[in-house]
Amino acid sequence: RPDSKLCTPEFLKTYLDYLTAQKYFQNLQKGGTVNFVTKKMISEVIINLPPLAEQQRIVAKLDAAFAEIDTAIEAAEKCVTDAIAIYDTHLDRKFSDLSSSHPKHLMHDACDLIDSLHKTPKYTDDGYPMIRVADVKPGRINFDNAKRVDENTFKEFSKRHTAEIGDIILSRVGSYGVSAIVSGNVEFCLGQNTVFIIPKGNSKYLYYFLNSPFAQRQMDSLISGVAQPTISLKSIKSLTIPLPNEKTQIEISVNFEKLWLETQNVSKIFKEKCFQLVKLKSAILAQELQSETA
Repeated sequence: RPDSKLCTPEFLKTYLDYLTAQKYFQNLQKGGTVNFVTKKMISEVIINLPPLAEQQRIVAKLDAAFAEIDTAIEAAEKCVTDAIAIYDTHLDRKFSDLSSSHPKHLMHDACDLIDSLHKTPKYTDDGYPMIRVADVKPGRINFDNAKRVDENTFKEFSKRHTAEIGDIILSRVGSYGVSAIVSGNVEFCLGQNTVFIIPKGNSKYLYYFLNSPFAQRQMDSLISGVAQPTISLKSIKSLTIPLPNEKTQIEISVNFEKLWLETQNVSKIFKEKCFQLVKLKSAILAQELQSETA
């Protein structure tokens, strides 16, 4: 609670933001699993306090500068969102058009589906990665935080299928409908609530179909459960997919891959812009407080 004779609440918050940006509190942290700072640590923080009128001037100046930066950040974030929306719209339109011009097939005509074992194993500190729903990211498998299992467990969970390049992993529960394509020779097995999709035709065509709003709408209509939305193996098999000949599938997937790379490049540019704008806020904060309160 600021002493009104010494500082304004706005200036105190601004100064604490400055200390946070300078990682001051990280240097004070203590604790093992959870870091924390004590009341005593906070009470002993030294703050340089200019006169109240100067505090108000500093806060007003920073607020004006930050408002402009926040507007620029919002615009950059919108560019990222718009780029992805344009990509999704193109994906949706393409598969909708294909569905109108080609016979509709069920998913089991386009692939084989192999469910994961419905049990939780004993995890180990090292060993083989077990890929669960949280590890399936759009377009990729995140091995960094994957749980590990020993060799016997790996063999047990791999009896039905061993992952191969071109296989697709789909999440079924919670964050359902997220798919990733296997692109490397990492040995892993599937955990609960995921499924292997083994394409009979072009793997990337099937992957782009699963990631399209056209397919996502079908999945949304087939889920069960409220707290844990779930799409069953039977429901996945019942998805309808347009299947042109394999040459056309390859051409479509190549075009989508190019478009996705362009979308990623645009997103990367504007995400970097956001990062630099956030750094600019920290730099302005530091410059103003260091020069005015020294």
